[in-house]
Amino acid sequence: MKRFAPSASAPLSATPKGPHRSPPKSKSGRVRKCSKEKREQGKVLEKLRGMVGSDDHSNQLEVMQNVLDYIYFLKAQLESDGQPMESPDLQNLIRSFASSLSPKSLSPEPSSP
Repeated sequence: MKRFAPSASAPLSATPKGPHRSPPKSKSGRVRKCSKEKREQGKVLEKLRGMVGSDDHSNQLEVMQNVLDYIYFLKAQLESDGQPMESPDLQNLIRSFASSLSPKSLSPEPSSP
């Protein structure tokens, strides 16, 4: 594998954040779109952290596992109150969360603390 080493004839331009080059921006705005999507995902993740009480330092996988655990907890609570929980919408929601996570790290039942 070839390593990139800047030559003396091609110095990096210094920016206020350091000697890094800004990412190339295409005419389609792909770089801006990616960063906007990441900001939106971050906002949603923060909202979910607040809703399920996750630690501020937990990663996305841990937050999603906590969300799934909370959904299973609520489902069990409703079923124990005598209300059957056979909602296809809930099953679709659980499947969509599960498919967005790594299948190897997701257990079918809530994790124990």
